[in-house]
Amino acid sequence: MTPKEHALAWFENVWNQKREDYIRQYLRLEHDAPEEISGIGPPKEGDAAAKAIQSVDQFIAFWKAILKAIDPLRIDVRHVIESGDAACGIADILGTDQRTGTEVCFQLGFWVRIQDDVIVEAENVVDFHRYLVQLDPEHEAILSDHFGGEA
Repeated sequence: MTPKEHALAWFENVWNQKREDYIRQYLRLEHDAPEEISGIGPPKEGDAAAKAIQSVDQFIAFWKAILKAIDPLRIDVRHVIESGDAACGIADILGTDQRTGTEVCFQLGFWVRIQDDVIVEAENVVDFHRYLVQLDPEHEAILSDHFGGEA
């Protein structure tokens, strides 16, 4: 598969079809290797940035938590481009927040690197602000107060 095909297959099989076996087959992260998935885990204590996920088991725990929090969940990939062994794109995350019952739609930017026909590294930017505003409009007012103008 090309990197673009890998990215599309990942979102369809992992997020839309909810296949844990696909994660274990097509994601290779080692504890002592530099490869990681960043931008999706919870922040480190004392650090505003999301921590990197450095193992398949860590990713599966994150994946299960997201699927529980937003159910049903669907990811629709809007654009993907590839260069060499990598692909990047943008997708919509759609679903229902289980805590509030609110239907949500927010965006994900992603980059993946493929090696030996598996994903070995990924970067993600998730628009959690848009998600939070849909759950509580007060978040938009806070942003407006801090930065002036409308969020």
